[in-house]
Amino acid sequence: MKLHEIIGKPLAESREAASEFLASELKRAVPSGWILRHSDSDSLSWALEACGDAPGQAPVEEYRIWVTQDLKFVIFSHSNSDAGPFDLQSALEQSLVIDAGVLRFFGVSAAIEHLMAHYQPNRLGLT
Repeated sequence: MKLHEIIGKPLAESREAASEFLASELKRAVPSGWILRHSDSDSLSWALEACGDAPGQAPVEEYRIWVTQDLKFVIFSHSNSDAGPFDLQSALEQSLVIDAGVLRFFGVSAAIEHLMAHYQPNRLGLT
């Protein structure tokens, strides 16, 4: 398959199909010590949350996964924190964005493995 044939293609034909596809793929990609939580039944948003209570662990350590409304991009939120005062720097979230067609080409599991190997989870519940 050629790159120009997959770029710009939506994740699925409908929001429901996109939700079913990504939920299924994410469930297969969840590593040991983590759980997958669907953020809202109407949204295309999930949280991959760390289990356990290790020393130094924030109350919530997670990666967030969103699909854009047009179903053409998937966003992986990482390395953000709510520690300290709320300012512009903390409001600008760190994220990786991938074209939905490219994500299908490489696979959700590969994307999750890369995300977790190279980026820290969001650390929340600190303030």
